[in-house]
Amino acid sequence: MPNIVDYVIWRGDLTFEKCPFNEIDNLIFSQLSYVDFAGIVSEDADKTITLREASKLFWEGKDNASVLKDYPINGKRAIFMRQAAKSARFGDILLSGYVDLVDVNTETQMSAVQFRLPDDTVYVAFRGTDATIVGWKEDFNLSYMTQTAGQRSAVDYMKRYFDRTSLRLRVGGHSKGGNFAVYASAFSGAKVQKQIEVIYSNDGPGFRQEVVEKPQFQQIIERTVSIVPEDTIIGALLNPIKAKFVVKSSEDGLMQHDAFTWQVLGPRFETTTRSKESLFVEKTVAGWLNEVDDEAREMFVDQIFAFIQASGAKKLVDLKSFKEISSILRAARDLPKEDQEQFKDVLTQLVKSGGRTLEDSLREAWETRQGNRESKKKSANTSAKEGSHERAMG
Repeated sequence: MPNIVDYVIWRGDLTFEKCPFNEIDNLIFSQLSYVDFAGIVSEDADKTITLREASKLFWEGKDNASVLKDYPINGKRAIFMRQAAKSARFGDILLSGYVDLVDVNTETQMSAVQFRLPDDTVYVAFRGTDATIVGWKEDFNLSYMTQTAGQRSAVDYMKRYFDRTSLRLRVGGHSKGGNFAVYASAFSGAKVQKQIEVIYSNDGPGFRQEVVEKPQFQQIIERTVSIVPEDTIIGALLNPIKAKFVVKSSEDGLMQHDAFTWQVLGPRFETTTRSKESLFVEKTVAGWLNEVDDEAREMFVDQIFAFIQASGAKKLVDLKSFKEISSILRAARDLPKEDQEQFKDVLTQLVKSGGRTLEDSLREAWETRQGNRESKKKSANTSAKEGSHERAMG
């Protein structure tokens, strides 16, 4: 099944002058933003470097094995960068404005980089969740915070670089990066917003209702392109933006969040419809959030990550052994009884919400089935009457 790797192999010889920017290019830039460009791409927007040269500097003294070991989450994106950098389409793209913020104290993880295209447009790519525990916690913080520290940093990034320019912008990202792209585009001010031609959220989580209702947010909805895989879970959280493209994937379930599993046909995605499982998750989480207040959500998230931090883990890869998992379970048992009860109550609400969603789904399926049967009966009766009438007339 062809994906973005095949796209680069098959269409990498077509420059942007020959084949204009498309949604697949958006996904590629969103994946390249995961690469660690520290010391390679300047924070200064005026100091540019080609992707070809940036890739060469990144790979100095490295091989596939060392990169996959040192960058367990993003190693394959670095390998993909090397391939894209060799192509006529992507090799001469100019990079600049690289920022990478991780702050455990403020629970911030925000990274962005700019890609300048031959038509003088700039694609601003916000990195999605990285391998750090603090990065993943900020994802969960979206459930109870109107604005996270990362979202605020994304807004500051857009203002810093584009408040005094007249550049034409495309803004995008994958996962949490997609959420940041939409949020920053909405709240970076009228001057910046006017420069933005399109915003891409590639399986990015949605937003709290009070954010969606703000006039600044409503102004960018028509320019926002949401792209999700058929089994999307991340892209179904909170109040998701309606997907323009639902993409076929070579994987199932949560593994579809990996953009390298998304299927392409030339310059387009191979599209389908959202699965019943994905819709089930969306309804379950929505029902749970409606019943659990912000304070309870915050407690729930804080306790989950307190368990993880008690294990000594700093990155997801640190949770690979049974020893770390055991530490998490011990931390849960060591909670004060009152906290244990509160945690259990919130978890119970989630399970109940899932049960109600399942019950609703079964009822809908039953009613649809009964409706189809009645429709077939009426159709058969009508046909029989018409046949009798024809015979009588004959």
